[in-house]
Amino acid sequence: MLPQVTVLSIKSEAAIEPHEMRREVNMGQERVVSFAGEPPGWESIRAELGRRGIAASIRMIDGLPAFPDESPEPGWKELRIGFATGMVTLRRGSNQLACVVWGNADAALLESWSALAEACAAAT
Repeated sequence: MLPQVTVLSIKSEAAIEPHEMRREVNMGQERVVSFAGEPPGWESIRAELGRRGIAASIRMIDGLPAFPDESPEPGWKELRIGFATGMVTLRRGSNQLACVVWGNADAALLESWSALAEACAAAT
């Protein structure tokens, strides 16, 4: 059985002055891949991206800069993944992985975002 992929939008209210009308601003977009058990590790996800011909490297691990060839410790919570098109955040939960991009991501970065979510779902 394949993991379930859910697409969510993250919205936040912009900082407004009291005299301004309230409005919503799209801050980012998130794709959540749910698993029956523990989600796959970064090495499995990177291998799946490689099988698809997509180069990706880690830029940050849990908020700290990382070397491109560095592998995170098993308990990582958040990775910033660098693609040729830009960066995508990968957040790890107890039984899910969330792929997040800014709301103003261009078409090329959205393709990388989708590829990362698909690789997460396919990784073992």
